[in-house]
Amino acid sequence: MYVKRTMTVADGLSLILSVCLIQQSVGTKYFLTVPQVPSYDANVTAVVTAFQHTSQSTEKVLLQYIGGENSKNVLNSTHLSFDQDGSQQWTVTFSSESMQELRESSVVLQMTCNGQKKEILLTFRQSSGYIFIQTDKPIYTPGQTVKFRVIAVDEDQRLSKHHLKVDIINDQQVTVDRMRYSAEDAFKGQYFELPKDIAPGRWYISANFEGLDSNYRLAHNVSIEVREYVLPRFSATLHANTSVITKDSKALKLTVTSKYVFGRPVHGNVEIHLGILDNNKLLPHAVLRGKLQNGQFSQDVNVNILTLSKLMYTSNQRLHVGVNVIEKGTFENYTLTDSSIFISHPYYIVDLKSSKEFFKPGFSYTLKAVIKTKVPLTVSHLDLYIFAEFLDANDNIIKSVSENVPIMKNTIVTQDFITPETAEKINFKVHVVDENHPSFEHFRFTVKKYISANHEYLHINMSKFQPVMKWSDGVFFLEYTKSAYLNSSSLITVNILSKGQVIYSINVKKNNLGVSPVSLPKQLFGELSPAYRIVAYYYIAGAVPELVADSLLVDTELDTCVDEVYLIRDKFSQYSPVPKKPKDKLDLLIIGSPLMKIGLLAVDKAIFLLNDKQTLTRELLFHTLGSHDPSTSEGDGLNAELILENSGLYHMMVDTDAYSTSVTPRRALNSFGSLYDISFDRINMPEENRHGNKVSEKQPETEDSLPQRSDVRFYFPETWLFEEKIIPRDRKLPLELSLPDSITTWSFVAVGLSNNRGICVSIPLEQVVEKPVFLEVKMPFKASRLEELNINIIIHNYHTNDVRPEVTIIGDSGLCFAENATRGGNHSDHGFNMTVAAGEMAERAVRIIPLKIGELTLKVSMISHLGNDTVEKKLRVIAEGLRVRKAITFVLDPGAKHTTFMNYSDNNIQQSNTATIKNRYIASRNMQHTTIDLALPPEVIKGTESCQISAFGDLMGDIITHAVVQSKGLMEEPTLIAQEVLNDLGPIVHALNYINDSGLMTHDLKQRSHRFIRHGVMRLLTYKSGKAFSVRPGMKPATWLSALILKSLCHATSLAFIDKHNLIDTGFSWLQDQIKKDGSLNELDWTGRKNNAQYRIELAAEVLISVLECNRKEK
Repeated sequence: MYVKRTMTVADGLSLILSVCLIQQSVGTKYFLTVPQVPSYDANVTAVVTAFQHTSQSTEKVLLQYIGGENSKNVLNSTHLSFDQDGSQQWTVTFSSESMQELRESSVVLQMTCNGQKKEILLTFRQSSGYIFIQTDKPIYTPGQTVKFRVIAVDEDQRLSKHHLKVDIINDQQVTVDRMRYSAEDAFKGQYFELPKDIAPGRWYISANFEGLDSNYRLAHNVSIEVREYVLPRFSATLHANTSVITKDSKALKLTVTSKYVFGRPVHGNVEIHLGILDNNKLLPHAVLRGKLQNGQFSQDVNVNILTLSKLMYTSNQRLHVGVNVIEKGTFENYTLTDSSIFISHPYYIVDLKSSKEFFKPGFSYTLKAVIKTKVPLTVSHLDLYIFAEFLDANDNIIKSVSENVPIMKNTIVTQDFITPETAEKINFKVHVVDENHPSFEHFRFTVKKYISANHEYLHINMSKFQPVMKWSDGVFFLEYTKSAYLNSSSLITVNILSKGQVIYSINVKKNNLGVSPVSLPKQLFGELSPAYRIVAYYYIAGAVPELVADSLLVDTELDTCVDEVYLIRDKFSQYSPVPKKPKDKLDLLIIGSPLMKIGLLAVDKAIFLLNDKQTLTRELLFHTLGSHDPSTSEGDGLNAELILENSGLYHMMVDTDAYSTSVTPRRALNSFGSLYDISFDRINMPEENRHGNKVSEKQPETEDSLPQRSDVRFYFPETWLFEEKIIPRDRKLPLELSLPDSITTWSFVAVGLSNNRGICVSIPLEQVVEKPVFLEVKMPFKASRLEELNINIIIHNYHTNDVRPEVTIIGDSGLCFAENATRGGNHSDHGFNMTVAAGEMAERAVRIIPLKIGELTLKVSMISHLGNDTVEKKLRVIAEGLRVRKAITFVLDPGAKHTTFMNYSDNNIQQSNTATIKNRYIASRNMQHTTIDLALPPEVIKGTESCQISAFGDLMGDIITHAVVQSKGLMEEPTLIAQEVLNDLGPIVHALNYINDSGLMTHDLKQRSHRFIRHGVMRLLTYKSGKAFSVRPGMKPATWLSALILKSLCHATSLAFIDKHNLIDTGFSWLQDQIKKDGSLNELDWTGRKNNAQYRIELAAEVLISVLECNRKEK
């Protein structure tokens, strides 16, 4: 048991006595530092430094890790030999499997020398490693296929050896499917299909390591949006010359820029609506209108038209700007809203909290100022006025300094000040100097003196010779006080930490100049991103033995991967990329390390206009990697002990002098008398073969392989190239790609997983695809049969001359052109001529009427002297009216063995069962003739009727063949009520269980069955109402239906993953709540049923059957 305590007066006396004894000490001081938060399956480096080694013989230091729960478990040990001052490193890796087997969640690091022992308790990070999920896009329509890959690595960015559990979660937080992969297989593209009839919502993909105990938890999830949409053709952005309106503001300049997805400017008009957003209430004030000139519209706005009051400058209202861009010709619009402009005062806020709170007299002090408004702002032509006062112990001013520091391209300003040796405190006062926004708001900051008993200081300086030096040069400087003590250490130990771990350590020798340069190895740079920390320290045996230390956090500015991956265009267009044409060849070069795994993706940038929340980006990667640093921001502190602690290091010291105490408690009392809480750990294990199993499911047929048709543009994928590659040993992977038919901008990105260690996301590469003259065909997402539609034909002309194209439109026989219908011409084709001015676009609307249900083809061709183009698109047509499904069942009994005879004559039997079914049997020939009258209602829409006949025999295989092997049409067929879905799913589940129990299940059938059940469950969730199910979406839940569905779900658990908690457990809980005090069942939906005793008996029987078949124990 470990107990925290604070130092008392008695402790202070004890410390003074210890100091008197240590003053006479002549033994070696062994000082150890170790990261506070080590992780499983990654290197943990402890650094031991010997100070004041005066012995003529070699001394050995014993280091060992023992179990935190069981001290008899010696996990690892080593001896370090020292014959002089200097430092040595000891690196250990703790295997998560070994620690789990030993049931250890912590370790104790012990250091022993000359009979003296110290120890530190370290507790493992529970979320060791990283999981990332990449989807091919952030938004999908119902019925589309979601492609994804999971990247799982350990803390050292090596491919994880743990298996992954991947859940697909719908918008109701129900897990609709669960998959398991090795980390290697998870990197390969996986997929799942969305049903066509699901409601809009947000779905989730979640991944976590499986098979580990509660001491090792790591999970990651991403969200995707599901809704119907048509890709936008253009977008707009809003830029304001300020992000804050203050009391001093006179005018506001707003600029709207609108471009097509292929980068050309939009022609059209703009409306800007201005208002004040106050507590989520919009107060409209003004409307601005104008015309786009070369895709841009700018307007100066007098702030007075907003009628701002003084109150608004103190309560942080926002300016609400609504922008509506209307395209010329088509009158298609694009809207955006912006509420990022604050109405506040002051205009600038200067944050000085990133500066260190303690300075070292006689050395430079760096003041770091972050200039910001209410929103992020890049400023220029500004100055930061800094006034500094240096005070002594009596608060007398020693000197004062003022500086005007230019604010160039960055909003972070640093300025160095040389501090007087007698200074005890520094007072700073700053404000921003801006002629356009006069401000007299001052911001203050006070810095205190760092405490050193011997007045010795160590200072890490990155800008000793600024502005020449920068972090990428890998050079920094150690500045230090010339020691007055002969036996003080001449070596400084320098540790480099990244992501909370020690990645490099070196000894630096002091000199008479008081400054020593340190150069980092170039091969270390990939480890330093996105930030790293320099920690330096040495020991002096002065009047009071003391550790002297400093720490510096360095932002690498330009993030770099441990193992970088690059996407490069062909050598002819690398530095001056030119637009390509559809179907052109595109040469890409991927550069990475030998045998690096590459996940390649290309996305139509129009997708990001609908939803720009990409699931994996380079920025997200570095943000996640940087989050594993447990230290405080600057690693500052009042003394050396706090500097080390705030830098993410624990420390302890063994003094071989006889006066040292022999044992310290596990929560170690360090050599300077401070009591600390400790945490974290690791063990070396051989690396296992990481070749995973084959992917369990066959990949779907995708459009990633480009179909070829030279003269027609018909292939318009939203994403492309979701595939895996391997970098050859020469580090270069050339790719020759055929571009799809879309006129757009493609965004390419590569995810790299090193064969050794390292994960990387490339900087995106963009490629514009267009033609000098081309046409667009704008169609709706879907249409109803017999619905009159306007199909917009748009022709763009980017030549310097006018073009006069001849346009021909040809449609399937199921498409009727309204103009032709009125003229008596051919109903399935149409044509027209038009003139398009140079640099302009023109539009013509063509009216069509779909006559058939299904996917109908429309082909539009353009011929001109400046260029030709042909576009072929599909129109999805659904039936108009209300869909009704009717099921008619009868028994096949050719031998008439179970039939009651009527009109018997010469073995001919006539029998009429109902008004709709008539059977005629010829018993002598074992023949049955059945006539079915479908009895279609008079209001049926002609052409929408269909009939499907299924024969189910005694063998379950008939059902399997019909509903599973040939199930694609059945799964895609739209449904009206939940019972239809259940009628498809229920019998199949029972049949599959029969096949499975009989040992007849094949691998292929198992995969098909899994997909069928998964799809059926997803369709059922459309009818989920709270914990139960309703006949139609939005209706009250039905007891009878919920019982039937729960029974089918229970039987399906042996065939596919079913979310038992969110579906079965909560469903039966709801059923239990429907039991009344008299034992009868409550029914909320009486649609098609009579509230009588007979139905209540049937309802109770159905619920009881579900309870028994699901083996539920509820009363």
